[in-house]
Amino acid sequence: MRDYLVSRGVNPSRIVLEDRFATTNENMEFSKKVIEEHAGRDASELLVGFSTTNYHVFRGYVCAHRAGMTAQGMGSRTRAYFWPNAFLREFAGLLASRWKGILITYVAIGSIYALAGYALFLMGESSAVFVA
Repeated sequence: MRDYLVSRGVNPSRIVLEDRFATTNENMEFSKKVIEEHAGRDASELLVGFSTTNYHVFRGYVCAHRAGMTAQGMGSRTRAYFWPNAFLREFAGLLASRWKGILITYVAIGSIYALAGYALFLMGESSAVFVA
């Protein structure tokens, strides 16, 4: 992307690269540190631009926000045949990044159903059925 931006007239001195990441979350966390070192200010005071594929921009926003940055994503085009795979990949990525909250929610809901069923059982309402 650096080469592309330069070919489009962006001054190379305005481009800050981060190349150590393995995940989108790491990319935004590491980028925040690089940006702060480069700018000499806290990244939360800046509007940060990032470039990725168009289907990945939303998750980029989520990860940038989690890292404490205000960001503007710029997406490149994706061929139509790749969209189903891309959608599943992004869904899995968002799910994986939020699995603890999802698990806690399901455990809480399941516990409420279990307690309600147990309370009805104790009250003699054994005909009640709960489906989760």
